Amino acid sequence: MPCPMTDWAYPDSFQTLGLAAGWVAVVSTVCTVFLLLSWAILPVEKTNRHYMSIGLTVGVVFMNVSSDT
Repeated sequence: MPCPMTDWAYPDSFQTLGLAAGWVAVVSTVCTVFLLLSWAILPVEKTNRHYMSIGLTVGVVFMNVSSDT
């Protein structure tokens, strides 16, 4: 059941902003998954990957997936 307080507290464009943020999260998820796949396929000499950058990117993927819903 939606909260009626959101109609009073937020502007009319609030739903549109939420929808736009969701689509930005989808695009960001696609880009970060592509980055992870490129690190998995390409050799280390070409990608200059590190476990810390991989861990950060996985965290970003989880954050994007949680905001997609």
